[in-house]
Amino acid sequence: MAGGLVNVRIRALVNRADTGGSLATIDAALATPGLPPPVATALAQLRSWVLLMDGRLGPAVAEAQRIRSAEGDATSSAAYLTLAFAA
Repeated sequence: MAGGLVNVRIRALVNRADTGGSLATIDAALATPGLPPPVATALAQLRSWVLLMDGRLGPAVAEAQRIRSAEGDATSSAAYLTLAFAA
């Protein structure tokens, strides 16, 4: 239940273009102990996208590269592909 509420909160903050609140909530969720790897990857990709939408290309690319290296497959990261087209 709590995870679902966090998801709704993050999406509401993103929809309002509250990048600071979005990033703070995403970072807090990422710090949750025992977070399943697919959920952590999805949150990290969302974090990268929020950074990109806020105009922070450098940090967004760094986050996407970290995700890509963690996944081990250069073509699997949707965040990285989005940044490749944006740059």
